[in-house]
Amino acid sequence: MPELAEVETIRRQLEKEVKGKKIRDVVIKDKRIIKGISAKEFTARIKGKTLREFLRRGKVLIIKLEDELFLIVHLRISGWILVSREQEKYCCVLL
Repeated sequence: MPELAEVETIRRQLEKEVKGKKIRDVVIKDKRIIKGISAKEFTARIKGKTLREFLRRGKVLIIKLEDELFLIVHLRISGWILVSREQEKYCCVLL
């Protein structure tokens, strides 16, 4: 599991790299990763939204979108977030 310092580093990198950018498309490769909402509704609600702010609460990343929407991300045991133009083989969700 990533430690607190690693999660903070990820938060800072995301803020630097993607803050202010719009989510043009959403691809969910593993629907089990989305909790509390259907994959179809999740996609419809965040597509086209702007990434406004990146927060951290303990080891949880909180991504604030426009319209007061939030993505809550826990990296679990060995999770990672990658900012890339290439599609990675083992990713679960692409924004």
